[in-house]
Order: sequence, then structure tokens, then C-alpha cells
Amino acid sequence: MKLQKKPVSLIRIFALIAATALLVLSTVGCQGGEPADTINVVKEGADPKGEADCTDILQAVHEKAAAEGKKVYYPNGTYRYNGEYLNLSSGIKFQSIEGVLLKNDISEHNLFQHDDLGNFIGLIQNPLEKDESDLGGDEYSSGYLMNPPLFNKTYTRKVKDVIAWWYNDFGLECTRTKSTGWIGWYYWTWNHHNCQEKMASMAAGGGDPYDASRHPLLGFYKGDDPVVQDWITYWMLEYGINTVGLLSVTPPYSSENYTFEDPGHRDHWMYQWLENCPNSKNMKYLLCPEVYWGLDRSETDRERNATYILRMIDKTYGQYPDNVYTVTYKGKEYPVIFFKEEGALLDTYDNAQQEAVNTLAFYKRISDKCKSLGWPGVAIMASTSASIAYFDTFPEKLEEMDVIRFYGRYGSTHTSEKAATMQEMVDRFKTTANNTFPNTVAGLMIAKETHSPHQSGFTVTGHSPQVLGSYLDKVLEAVAGNDIGLYDAISLHNVSEWAECGPGLIPNMQDRFAYLQTIKDKVVVGEK
Repeated sequence: MKLQKKPVSLIRIFALIAATALLVLSTVGCQGGEPADTINVVKEGADPKGEADCTDILQAVHEKAAAEGKKVYYPNGTYRYNGEYLNLSSGIKFQSIEGVLLKNDISEHNLFQHDDLGNFIGLIQNPLEKDESDLGGDEYSSGYLMNPPLFNKTYTRKVKDVIAWWYNDFGLECTRTKSTGWIGWYYWTWNHHNCQEKMASMAAGGGDPYDASRHPLLGFYKGDDPVVQDWITYWMLEYGINTVGLLSVTPPYSSENYTFEDPGHRDHWMYQWLENCPNSKNMKYLLCPEVYWGLDRSETDRERNATYILRMIDKTYGQYPDNVYTVTYKGKEYPVIFFKEEGALLDTYDNAQQEAVNTLAFYKRISDKCKSLGWPGVAIMASTSASIAYFDTFPEKLEEMDVIRFYGRYGSTHTSEKAATMQEMVDRFKTTANNTFPNTVAGLMIAKETHSPHQSGFTVTGHSPQVLGSYLDKVLEAVAGNDIGLYDAISLHNVSEWAECGPGLIPNMQDRFAYLQTIKDKVVVGEK
């Protein structure tokens, strides 16, 4: 296939290599004595007992170290720090990773975080949990995150592909600058330690209390920060996930243009991930364009919708083709596009008419667009509700247009999401009887319990890494049995539905890497 490739920024890659070397050096324990060529924070006056506030001292030490080209050394102890930023550019060393606690007066969580692989993450983002009441709508401090390593392993898995659905709605500049949502989603106000007090005007009793399982290990991060995204991607790759579905939630009828290079665009985070996230090059991806129920069914708005999505394909699959997720059909590789609400697509284009003439024409345009980019057509992954009866009646028409169609869900398949508990959802999972859909990517949910003020109102309790493990056992067994034509893949909901559903695939302050570790334990067979 002759596909145009957008070059990766060499500056970004070189910076990452340098930062990775620094990261490795920074996390080496120093048991037995103070290393040479460092500045000891205790010798500079910092209190290791956690009694005196050391904010000014630590800031001064880090700036001095940066100026002198020395690393900062932290002996074991607890240090009180109520600042927003520390200069980590010259590196940092700890007497031991477990023995150093940097905390503020808001939280007991360590402001210096390491991952479970021993990598130093840095100073968490928005450590003082500031929001609009503090900043009046201005940008919050970003802490200081190191660059993660580059993933360089090759795994064998029990399934060919593990797909994670990635919806991103926190810390986005578009929310702050373009009024594309409640500004509290930008600041993470809904889950600050004093969220009940802050949310008193939006929910009775202030809504739900602070939940450590919905507090990212990265801090209350900026979702369109490529360093944040790079850590998230690196971790998913390390723990066995090799594909992400990127959810575009911009109403595609709002404009014929797709200017996701603009920081004010709702999908700017996707541009950042594709362009400036080095680990994204090792991760397969597929587009998930949003189509909403209740759109205007006028020919004009249908055309605006179609034009928008076609330009989205140009900007993504056309510019970043190397790691587009594909499926093989009759010896050919078809790029995949996922419509999680195909029923809404049918409603918009055909007013739910059985013949689906306009929807078929739209699919042909997508297929033709992919052909123009070098592929043989397109594979449509579609939701398994509302639309299955329409398209299963004329598969020949689809194939004539070089459209391959199969099923999946943004959520769980082959079970009931109306279950009262996650364990009940697991127990109801089966790939036989009336809830069976052939030609399906089997999917499962990690959690489905809403935190206020999100409007979804999900009340499925009992999520845990242990329940996820039993869920994976069932799903993987079903795929291995393959008695109904399940694809050699599974999907996971969700990377970051923090408020709507609960903890996902990003490490959090309560469970840390337990969900990711469960996935790796269940899915990964070995390393090549």
C-alpha cells in the first residue's frame, strides 16, 4: 500500500531518549550513603520528619541543582510540600523509592510517584487541586512529569488484539477556553478532596465524596498533554494492550472542517496523541466517530456530517497510516472504523427505514475514501443493537462496495449491563442463546458506577481487579472456543471514564496498577 506518512518529530524523539536516560538515573536507589554530585535536601534545611513546611527550601534546592547541573538527593523521610512545581530537569535520586514521601496538607498521597516498574513519573499534576474558584478560569499548574520510556517488547497473547476504548474528557484546554463542557471537568473539581464542599451548589449534600480509585497516579492531569498521554500509552502497552479506539465526541454536524490541530478543538487530544506521543507509534488505533441520536435529518446536515467524518479520516488514517488497526478478510487488510451508535447513524441518514439507502451510500463514501488512501475498502465495526436487523439482510450489497461489517460494543457484549453488581454481569456472560451475536469482538466493562455530577446514573457496584479477572477468564474462554465466530480479539471499556463509570486502565491512587496487572496476568502468554 502506498500511504502518505507524516514524519515523526525528531526533536521529540531525541528529547524522549535523553529524558529516558535521565529517568533511569533518577530512580536508582542509594542505600548505604549519599551519592556524589548531588545536593542533599536535608543538609539544605528540609525537615525529613514532615513537621515543618519545606516548600520554599525544596523549591530553592531544585533550582540550585538545575543551575549547577547536579541531581537532588532525598534521604528517606516525609517532606511537607505545598507548592505547585519543582524543577526536576537535572534529575533526582532517592535513598529508596519506598522510603521518601512528599506530601501536602490536602492529601496523604505521595506527590512523587513511581510506577510499579520502578520508573519515576515525577511530581503529579495539579497537586494543590486548584479550580475555577482559585484560578478564575485560568490554566492550572502542571506539576512536573518526566517522559516515560519507549515500549520495546513483543508479547504473545491469548488473543491477537486487546482493544481499549479511549474516551478523554478531563483537563482539556477546549473545556477551559471554548466552553465545550462544564469547566469543572477541566479542573477535576468533581473529585477533589473537598469535592462535596465544592459541589454543594450542583448536587444535594455536595454529591459523592472524594474517591481515591478515581484519582489518577499522574495527578488530576491534563488530558491533552502529550507527556500524560505517553505515560498512559506506555503503561497500556507494557500490560498487554495493543490497540486503542480513539473516541471523537465532537458533534460531527457542527462544522465541515476537522481542525483538530487547534487546541480549542474537542479532538485536539487525538492530534496530540498521534503527533507528539512517541509511544503511540507502537500502539494500533482505530477511529470512533460520534453520531448522535436526534440529529437533523435534512440533506444539508447529513452532508455536513459525512464531510466532517471523511475529513477526519484524511487527517488521521491519511496522515498516520502505519499503525491503523486493520482486520483481514479474504487475504486483504481493511482499516477499521467503529460506530458505537450505529442506530443513531441509521436514524440520521434514513430515519430508521429498513432499506438504509442513505446509510449504505455513506458507507460507500467511507470505503471510497479509504481506497483513495491505499486500502481495499473499509471494515465497519458496529454496535450490536438497533442496527443488526438492517444490515444482515443484504451483506452482498456491502461487499460490493468493499465494506466489511462486523460487531462490537462500547461496553460489554453477551451479558446484561443492567445487572446490579459487576459479579452479576460476569455471571450472566454467555455466548449462546438469545444474546449471541456472531462475528463479534467480545467486550467487557471494568466498572459501571457513576460519580456525581455525571448524568449517566450507573449503579452497578462491586468493581474490583479480582472481578475483572473472573470476567476476563470467561471472555477469553469464549473467544478460544470460537463457537459462534468471535473475532480473535477482545475490547475493554474503558481507558478513562473516571466519572461516568469508575476506575479504568489508568493507574489510580487506590488500586495503582492492579487492573492493568490483572489484564497482563490473564492475557499475556509471554515475551518474544
